[in-house]
Amino acid sequence: MKLNLDCVREILISIEEYPEPMELEINDFSKMLPQYGLKEIYYCCMRLYEGGYINFNDITDGDYHFTTVGDLTYSGHEFLENIKNNNTWSKTKNIALKIGSHSFDILTKIAVNIISQLLKEQLK
Repeated sequence: MKLNLDCVREILISIEEYPEPMELEINDFSKMLPQYGLKEIYYCCMRLYEGGYINFNDITDGDYHFTTVGDLTYSGHEFLENIKNNNTWSKTKNIALKIGSHSFDILTKIAVNIISQLLKEQLK
């Protein structure tokens, strides 16, 4: 399955904007992002979890199994701060598409460079 970068970003924003510590079952969480399918959200959450950006739990309680999406980790907050701004995100995504790399590390580096360039322009 292909990693949807916009879905990744919207998952992070949704978790950050949630009004209390998050511990939502994946089915309930997916209702917050109806523009994406459950499988796509689950896949993106798993990649964010593997990258250390969100907490994600698979819980079995007797015969009942459920998956919960938890809060952002410190790294998740840092990553989101670099890509939250719509203008920065648009530029970051376009550059990533041009160079053909969509890893979280590359996205962060691109976004940081864009932000650094904007900062330099502001300091002139």
